[in-house]
Amino acid sequence: MSQARRKIPIPSIHIFHLLAICLVSLVSAIYVELFHEASVLARKGSASGILFGTPTLSSFWHIGLFFCLCFILIIILIKNKFEIPRFVLRHRISLALILIGICTVFEISGSSVAQWSNILGGSSFQGTLLGIPRSMRSDEWAVFTPFTFSQSANGYAAISNILRAASTDTTMLYAQPSWALATLFRPFLWGFLFLGNTRGLAFFWSARLVCLILVSYQLGLRMTNKNQWLAVSYSALIAFAPIIQWWFAVNGIAELFISGQGLVLVLDKYLNSSLYRKRWQWGLLLAYLVGMYALVLYPAWQIGLFYVFAAMGIWIILDWKETLKRRPNKSTAVSGSRKVAFKFIAPLLLSIVLVSILLGIVIYNSRDTIKTVLETAYPGARFETGGGLASALFNGGASLFSPLDADKVLPNAPEQAVFFSFFPLGLIFSIFALRFSHDYLIIPLLVIDAGLLIYGIFGLPPWLSKLSLLSKVPVGRLKLCTSYIDVLLLIRSLFLLQKRKLSSTKENYIVKNNYLQLFRKYPTTSNFTFAAAGSFIFTAITAQTSSYHIRYMYLALLSIVVFLALIGIFLIICGVYKGYPYFLSIVFFVIITGLCVNPLQHGASALTNASVMQMAKDSLSQEDIVVADNPFVGQALIASGIPSITSVNTYPDLARWSAIDPNGSFNEVYNRYAYIEIQLQTRGQTWFEEKQGDYIIVHLQVDDLSKIGATYFLSSRDMTVLSTEATNFIPISSTDGWTLYQIKCL
Repeated sequence: MSQARRKIPIPSIHIFHLLAICLVSLVSAIYVELFHEASVLARKGSASGILFGTPTLSSFWHIGLFFCLCFILIIILIKNKFEIPRFVLRHRISLALILIGICTVFEISGSSVAQWSNILGGSSFQGTLLGIPRSMRSDEWAVFTPFTFSQSANGYAAISNILRAASTDTTMLYAQPSWALATLFRPFLWGFLFLGNTRGLAFFWSARLVCLILVSYQLGLRMTNKNQWLAVSYSALIAFAPIIQWWFAVNGIAELFISGQGLVLVLDKYLNSSLYRKRWQWGLLLAYLVGMYALVLYPAWQIGLFYVFAAMGIWIILDWKETLKRRPNKSTAVSGSRKVAFKFIAPLLLSIVLVSILLGIVIYNSRDTIKTVLETAYPGARFETGGGLASALFNGGASLFSPLDADKVLPNAPEQAVFFSFFPLGLIFSIFALRFSHDYLIIPLLVIDAGLLIYGIFGLPPWLSKLSLLSKVPVGRLKLCTSYIDVLLLIRSLFLLQKRKLSSTKENYIVKNNYLQLFRKYPTTSNFTFAAAGSFIFTAITAQTSSYHIRYMYLALLSIVVFLALIGIFLIICGVYKGYPYFLSIVFFVIITGLCVNPLQHGASALTNASVMQMAKDSLSQEDIVVADNPFVGQALIASGIPSITSVNTYPDLARWSAIDPNGSFNEVYNRYAYIEIQLQTRGQTWFEEKQGDYIIVHLQVDDLSKIGATYFLSSRDMTVLSTEATNFIPISSTDGWTLYQIKCL
């Protein structure tokens, strides 16, 4: 009977499996061609091809070529029952180290640092091997990277006089590599300390991505009882998710997921370790990861993710207790003996005490900085009560196509990005899974998800927002947590539903008398019908809720992707092994979309070799203080080791601004994290303008330049016309339209 039933669907599955590979290859090929056309537009200003409604013969040739490459690649990957992927998984640590080494030696990163050529001059796309440098990722190329490069001129000290041209703590906001205790908990910054700027930047990018992939895969194995293909899917959906890739270099997003998922895994290892020595090792690692997570210092993401990882920690603990009940005589059990109990928990407690002391020292050393930040108008005074998340719940599908139309996404692509989680499938399947098992992971995740969604959609009273710490979490940042929970629920519920099916019969093929019988009795018809309906509904909702006018061709591609993914999902929960290639093929597509977010960059010549920066370095020293009339140029100056008042002020220099605002009339304007733009005027009084939350303009009376300590001015304009009786601008040197002026106070 078993074999008779098997013979009916298998031929059709083989046929449709081949068709699925063709469809995935076609969708991937079209996506790559669209991205190629977007890249040509960015590089050459030529808007032609399918993306712009003017298809050419070369467009179809490219699609045919990309289709063949994708088809061959997928066939190779699945050949002989995934022989190559199994080899990669088996040797993943060695291959990961080799990849990091290659990227570091050859200075390969994902930085958009080539954007500097648009500001400082020089040839465009310097060092960009593939892809598009993203102007909207200014937090990365215009803030983080110059800050980091400035540290080499600062000797990697914990206090810098280059940033802000004032004494600045480098261990807190936009934490920089420094010979300080805080850097101990930031391992991905170590490359800058030992390898220099460009190789340190390459290590920073490659090591974080590789570690995120590995840790996510390991957690995927734990969630699915070592189901490699679901673990691979989970790892790819996390590491190459739109929201991860768009925010990859800033705000510690990779560190949060590496340390947070690592905490869950290490807690599991600690609880189940039978050796006292091993328990010490796991305890120290657990405490270290706590420190790593804590020193990301971005509450807007940390708080929400803390609830998610706490829910997973509860799962680990409850699962461990169940293991103890089944194996009461194992050495991992904690007996009633106080000595044994103390021996079990002592490594963890002492490790946490040690790390708490270290973190206490870090906080104490930066206490003045922390106090200043907490007292700022932004971000210190930020208080949120939630509401307005509903429109973002279905952004996952549209986010996949943001690399193609990044400039058209409102307010911008990073702000609209989420995980591609097939929402609300994870929620639906997890509720079904609870019919068979009171799962210790799904239940706490659903509770946390419900709380976060209530806050995000409806809002909470101020007192409850403050009590839950969610008052520090803008709804725009909450999407990271809710869409991540959707991925967790999807992968876990797929595992549980498939496990239920496989364990319910010796034949491992038929489950009787439950709601999935329809799919098993008529596998082809039912799967395709429900998949078609599901893909149509998902695409329609995406089109209606997208933050920008998503193109019809994107919707068509999305329909195919979701259609094939749903077939794979239905086959997986039916226990059919052939469902994995379907789902993994879609994961292949998600990886492609993630790789298209950031460029493949060699070095950082656009920033380090710009002629205007060479001129400034040749003419100035670290004792000089420069003002530029462009805040981005101020950032370039500090990257060259030149103190600049108009570099980004991570926290305000209140002493400087009070010198030109003695009455504190504009305290609310400049008391914030901010880009600083200075506009000189020869008449009137100095005043401050808040252009936006993190950008201020100082309308500075020329004679007040001496009050803020400026000795040089860098500009592309003729500054001599602004000279006064008390202040003269004397040209020192010029290049590429930029002139450096000495400020001479008479």
